[in-house]
Amino acid sequence: MPSGSSATIPVTSSTSTNTQTQMLPSINGTTDRPDNDALVSEVRTLIQDLPEHILNDTAQIKRCLRSRGGNTTKAAEFVRRAYEWRITTKPESISEKDIKSELKTGKAYILGKDKQGRPMILLNEHLHDPEERDLDESIKFGIYWVEKAIAMMEPPVEQFIIIVDRTLSTRKNVDMVLIKELAKLQDYYCERLGAAYVIGANWIFQLIWKVVKHLCDKNTQEKVNIISKHKCEKTFLEIADKETLPPKYGGTSTYVYDFESIMKQAEKITMDQEGEAEVEPDLKKKITLDLLDEWSVNEELKSIVEEERSHFEKNLSDSSKPNQRIKKMRSPALVPKKKYNSGPMRKNKRKQSGLVNGSFNGGGNFGELESEISGIKSRLVRIEMTLNRLELLEKMVQGKSLGRSEWFFWIVVMSVCAFLLLLATFINVLKK
Repeated sequence: MPSGSSATIPVTSSTSTNTQTQMLPSINGTTDRPDNDALVSEVRTLIQDLPEHILNDTAQIKRCLRSRGGNTTKAAEFVRRAYEWRITTKPESISEKDIKSELKTGKAYILGKDKQGRPMILLNEHLHDPEERDLDESIKFGIYWVEKAIAMMEPPVEQFIIIVDRTLSTRKNVDMVLIKELAKLQDYYCERLGAAYVIGANWIFQLIWKVVKHLCDKNTQEKVNIISKHKCEKTFLEIADKETLPPKYGGTSTYVYDFESIMKQAEKITMDQEGEAEVEPDLKKKITLDLLDEWSVNEELKSIVEEERSHFEKNLSDSSKPNQRIKKMRSPALVPKKKYNSGPMRKNKRKQSGLVNGSFNGGGNFGELESEISGIKSRLVRIEMTLNRLELLEKMVQGKSLGRSEWFFWIVVMSVCAFLLLLATFINVLKK
């Protein structure tokens, strides 16, 4: 091929079920792919200030290179832009509770995978109401399904399919504001869209597409396929198995969208995650050390506090590695070694203290009685503080801390309990 000439070369990429051929432009008159290793290295050089996991994501860099025709500067810009967007938006953290109103409509869900293993997202546009929707929630709804589709992909699959069904749609279902916002996602999900199929594209959609296509890059425009409702069965049976498609598209799938089951499953997953709550090490360290400093003022708790401090510092150093859950602290000092009975003292204990046949006026020893009462009071204080610490540490591990009102409430409750227990002890002693 003559130097400086431009041409297109066929490139074949194999998947698990069939072979797909696409045309990739040549670079500088050579037959190099626009995502070759040399270009990948060049992009890495341009984004070397980004975290290591971004630099090592070769698949993403190659997708950005393909979308930009091998232009390393633009590809690096897209990688950086996607990284910054994920940091601020946190798409992976969008939960079913965040988009509950949108999920309830049932207007979108994943049908399954096509013959190439690409997830297929179905959007029933007639179930969308622009006047009822919340824009932020609708955008999150779109991101949620894209993230779900990506999570379903198995290498070497990197793309998904969108099917937009407009057969029952009217003009009131058109939401230009939302469409423009969702079109921006192409910058953050480079080369993730494999194909888009629009069913029932009437004159309204034709008008919309004339406007929207200018918001999409050339690659995305070429992936949009407009088909009539009479030809959708033939089209979809060529790309997907019957078992995956619903009957209206020529398939035999019996799947029915069930909002309640989706929310129940999401709630179960949330409960499981909360059972193993993750706490940021810096936050945990700050809260714990502040609490230990407060408790160390109490002379009776000083030894326990010091033991807990050393135990905490050891756990913190053991769990300092990234992406590891911090286990709940549980020091032997937090668990009472003996379960104290809040009822009358046992007879042998009364014998030891000289209270079996004695009283304040008679054969009893008042000094021993005072010593016993002091011991009871000390044990009550220790039990009270231990219970408070157990509850407080439990909330602390969940990323919470007690407010002043909660502290006051529990102090009052435990004080009343301690007073009633002491009063019952005195009454029991006087009876004997």
